[in-house]
Amino acid sequence: MSSNCSTIAFVSTMPGDGKTTVIAAAAVALKGMGVEVGVMVPVAIGCRRSRIGRVSADAELLAHFADVPEDLATIAPYTQTGVDPPAVGGEPQGVDVERILECHQRIAGRARIVLVEVQGGLLFPLGRGLDSSSILKRMGATVVLVAPARAQCFHSILTMISCIRSKDLSLSAVVLNRYEPDAASRADEVSPDWIERFGGAPATYVLPVAKRYRTRSPRMDDDLTVAIGPLVRSWC
Repeated sequence: MSSNCSTIAFVSTMPGDGKTTVIAAAAVALKGMGVEVGVMVPVAIGCRRSRIGRVSADAELLAHFADVPEDLATIAPYTQTGVDPPAVGGEPQGVDVERILECHQRIAGRARIVLVEVQGGLLFPLGRGLDSSSILKRMGATVVLVAPARAQCFHSILTMISCIRSKDLSLSAVVLNRYEPDAASRADEVSPDWIERFGGAPATYVLPVAKRYRTRSPRMDDDLTVAIGPLVRSWC
C-alpha cells in the first residue's frame, strides 16, 4: 500500500441511513479536487444474482461515481445474496480476509484516498473471532459514522462512537445525513453540538436531503457534493 494513501471507512447506525450516497458524494467531491480516489465494499451483502455471478448494486454505484479503473471483483471481493453474517449464512469458514486485504492494497497502490463502505455493521461477524472492525484495523482505516440528522438518534450515535473506540479505531467524523431545516426541531438543530460535547466526536457535519438522479447515467445532487466539501477537504 502506498504510504501516502488514506483509507476512510463509512459505518452507519442502521441500514438505510444513506451511507452509500454519502460515500458517492465524497468520491465526486474528491475527484473534483483532483484527488485520485478508490472505493471498496469489502463484504457486500444483499447482492443480486446475474449471469456473471453475484453483483453488488452499491459497488456498481460507487464505481460509477468514483469512475475507477478497478473491476467489481476487486471493489467487492466478497459477495453474497443474503444479509445473514457469512459465518452464519452458509460460510462456516468465514470470508477470505487475505483476498480482501490484497484487493485493498491493489486499490491503495493507485489511489490517494480509498473510501470503504462497511455493510452489515461494525460488529458484523465474518468468521470465527472476526468481524468488520478486524478488517478495518488491518487496513489502517479511520472511521466516519453516518446517522440520520434527528435528535432521537443521539443515543444510537453515542453508542456507535463508544463501539468504534472500543475496537481501537479512530473516529474521523460524524455525518448527520438528510437534514431538513423546515422540519427540524430545536433538538435536531443542537444535536451536532451535543455529539461533539458528550460523544467527543472530533467533528460533526450536517448534510441536506439529496438525491441520486436515476437518469440513464446516474447523477449526484450538486447540493450534496458542495455540502460534503468541508469533510473531504479535512482528509487532504
